[in-house]
Amino acid sequence: MPPTFTLFRRARQGFTGAECLLLGAMLFVFWFPDFNRIWALLAVPVILGGRLLLYRRLWTRTPLDWAFIALIALCLLSIAAAPFRQGNVALTWFGADVRVPYAWIVIGRPVCGVLLAASLIEFARRSGRLMPLVFVTGLLALLLGVLGLLAAQYTVKSEQVMFIIQVLPRLTGFPGAQGGFNVNEIAGGMSWFAPLTLACAFACWTMRPRSPFIMLCALIHSAAFVLLWVAIFLGQSRFAVLGVLPMLLVVVWLLARGRVRVFGLAVLVAFGAWQGIISSNIFSTQADQIQQRDEDSVSSRLLIWQSALGIMRDYPLTGAGMNNFRFAAVRAAYPVAGYETNVLPHAHNEWLQLGADFGIPGVAWLVGVQITAGWLAWRTWRQSTGLGRALALGAVCGIAAHLVYGVGDAIPLWDRLAFGGWWVVGLLGASYWITTQKTEGTFVNSV
Repeated sequence: MPPTFTLFRRARQGFTGAECLLLGAMLFVFWFPDFNRIWALLAVPVILGGRLLLYRRLWTRTPLDWAFIALIALCLLSIAAAPFRQGNVALTWFGADVRVPYAWIVIGRPVCGVLLAASLIEFARRSGRLMPLVFVTGLLALLLGVLGLLAAQYTVKSEQVMFIIQVLPRLTGFPGAQGGFNVNEIAGGMSWFAPLTLACAFACWTMRPRSPFIMLCALIHSAAFVLLWVAIFLGQSRFAVLGVLPMLLVVVWLLARGRVRVFGLAVLVAFGAWQGIISSNIFSTQADQIQQRDEDSVSSRLLIWQSALGIMRDYPLTGAGMNNFRFAAVRAAYPVAGYETNVLPHAHNEWLQLGADFGIPGVAWLVGVQITAGWLAWRTWRQSTGLGRALALGAVCGIAAHLVYGVGDAIPLWDRLAFGGWWVVGLLGASYWITTQKTEGTFVNSV
């Protein structure tokens, strides 16, 4: 083998490792609320430049390309033409104070999300394997499940399952979320992963031959699924439960066989019956309080949706601007009763949130992404077997579960938990790329 070729191959291997470290560092930095996180985007040209130099491409082409490019275009349009602006933000650069427009700060998480999804697809292309991505996904989901179960801020909605919550240890002081997580917010993030981890667990347990690595992945995904589903159920985010539970039934029906299928369906139906009892407040000692809370929640959501629709009506092409729904000037122009002094973080509906942020083009973008995800999953399901098929089903069921969650709640693109959605989309794209390249054998043989 020529020395030049050997050197080039080692350079590629070294770059792949460095790229993973840079991407991991970016995700870690963007987890925190500190606006100085924006400097982490300086890693983007390094990553793209290395790809162009060593692979002669910036990313691996898939049908998701239009969504990546269109989102960046929407962000740039918002920077140029949004009617509401929040001014400049004071940052620190090597000890010096600099001022950067707020809109350029906000664009950071979507850019990082696009890079994350594209990088998962790129890794699948370079390695020809999905199992490493499945392993890392399991670890990420396991962490999210632990946080959702032990660091959630449980409310009166969980009163009928409080006997379980009371015996759980409490996790406090998690970096970037020292006060814990709102149960609705963390449930939205977990809704992407619960069906996915269940599908991956089924796929790993049924693989032949079973290597120690595959068994480890099976155990991790099984534990992650249990934690995620129990956390969603105990937190009683109604829209999350309503979205996730039917998708778990779909996964069990399509991937399980024989007694495992019967047992899985029976367990999920039992959870559905339990949820019905909880929602009816039959055995609640605070039924009146919970009913009043639910009525207030519905009333406030209708008012919030009217506010978002008002923004879309007045600014159909641009919306109010990125993450401006919560901006004081927007709240003053489109007030919501009961939130005169309280922070209103989002529109409690993901389509209306995108409409408030980007106008009608934002709504069209989100619908287009959901349709594209469904098409990718269908193509992969039809052409693939084993892990590729399970990944496609689990990913699209996670997206569908979150879609239902998004009817009554939202994780905006600017929220740190939005990275969960980018991760699932990237996994779906990776599975699709492997499948369309006719390399299904790598799902098992090149683990």
